Amino acid sequence: MGILVERTFTRCLSISALLGLLILICLTGCSDKETEVTIPVQAVETSTSTAEPLAVPTSTPEQLPVEPTEASEPAEMFVEEETAVGGGGRIVFSSEREEKYSYDLYTMLPDGSEVTRITNTSDESELSASWSPDGKQIVYESRSPTRTSYLYVMDIETGERTMILKSNRYAGDPDWTEAGIVYFEGRCKIEDCSSDMQEMTTEIYVIQPDGSGRTALTFTLHRALGPSWSPDFAQIVYSYGTSYSLYLMNADGSDQEALVAIPGDSLDPVWSPDGEWIVFSSNRHDRRDLYMVRPDGTDLTRLTDDPHHDWFPAWSPDGRYIVFTTERYGEAELCLLEVASGEVTRLTDSPLNDKMPDWSP
Repeated sequence: MGILVERTFTRCLSISALLGLLILICLTGCSDKETEVTIPVQAVETSTSTAEPLAVPTSTPEQLPVEPTEASEPAEMFVEEETAVGGGGRIVFSSEREEKYSYDLYTMLPDGSEVTRITNTSDESELSASWSPDGKQIVYESRSPTRTSYLYVMDIETGERTMILKSNRYAGDPDWTEAGIVYFEGRCKIEDCSSDMQEMTTEIYVIQPDGSGRTALTFTLHRALGPSWSPDFAQIVYSYGTSYSLYLMNADGSDQEALVAIPGDSLDPVWSPDGEWIVFSSNRHDRRDLYMVRPDGTDLTRLTDDPHHDWFPAWSPDGRYIVFTTERYGEAELCLLEVASGEVTRLTDSPLNDKMPDWSP
């Protein structure tokens, strides 16, 4: 038993010596390869006081130039331009704002601004002006106290005017297109009707801007007034008869037929720029209101409903508005009607009458 314990103790010592030797070898090998690294540590000063805020620069830091590439080029900005009312242009109209019973011609922007006088005569009244297709000239009626009527063509820029017609029996309501100028002209059913208007009829004529080619399109025993060209110059709408119903005819005067028959008279017809509508005034409700109808006589639509007269309509170039004469404010003034909404905006505020507008292309 003693021998067994001794052997066990001796074996344990041998194992311990062996482990010690291995540890010593490992420590010696590692010390040969390690390199001592010293990391400096900066002392941090602590304080109980509040730190001062950092200063923030107020100027914008300088930007370094960047070489543009195809991908980095800025896109072109789109700025939508404000569209002028009705498509732009100017409105010409007759006014006696300077002298009662003496009408002169004026123009203005569609918002009622920049009113400009373009004629100044004391012995004549300028009425029913119509723009040339290029918007540079107008044709209008000039009426003398002796009832002699003239048609003049005037250059807007220079003011120079040229007489293209003289009539002893009224001539008016001209409408100017590339096909010529249509208008009405009076003639007597008897030898002399100057003292009896009931003995005078009016017919529709066409004439060229230089005064040539004057041709009668109607031959009636009644009155034909207010002719207006269709946008394609193929037809003419006008008022005809003792009750002034709306009629259509071809550009050469053929195929004259009634467009629409409603109670009361129908005057001042004007074709819309797109050819889809004809606007006119009617007194079917004991006062003049504005209506529009399709060229085939369908879809009769009332546009205004006011206790006072509305008449002498004219379309804007884009067909969205109608400028017209109204007596809503006492004397005749000009208003703007937005067709889609029915909203009416006053354009003029004159002590005397403003009427018979026409809108330039």
